[in-house]
Amino acid sequence: MQPGHSLFGLNQSNPFNPLALASPGGADHTDAKIAGGIITFGGGVPLYKNGKIIGGLGVSGDTACTGHEIAKRVRTLASLDPAGGPAVDDITYASVDGASVFTHPLCLNTFRNGVSIGSEAAETGY
Repeated sequence: MQPGHSLFGLNQSNPFNPLALASPGGADHTDAKIAGGIITFGGGVPLYKNGKIIGGLGVSGDTACTGHEIAKRVRTLASLDPAGGPAVDDITYASVDGASVFTHPLCLNTFRNGVSIGSEAAETGY
């Protein structure tokens, strides 16, 4: 993960804290600290039924951009799209849709709705 790429810095966003762990019995619990080590990022979609969110579907194993596209396609196959259609709550990308606090950087070989919209910038090193 290089600077400027889609998941750069992920490892530092919520680092695991081993001092917050307790033994299986729980007798040595330390100051109710949060162990951390969990992070969320693009790659999932809400599931809808009768206009209401009934759950979520997340996909991982490739880039967050690919995970989102696959989750969206599975949601469509399961007939659990939002009322406005599968793209109404689609992910937005800063370099294509305009920058905002809600946009995601492009990943390697990014597709949206089956159409290539670009790729992340080439590595520049540190």
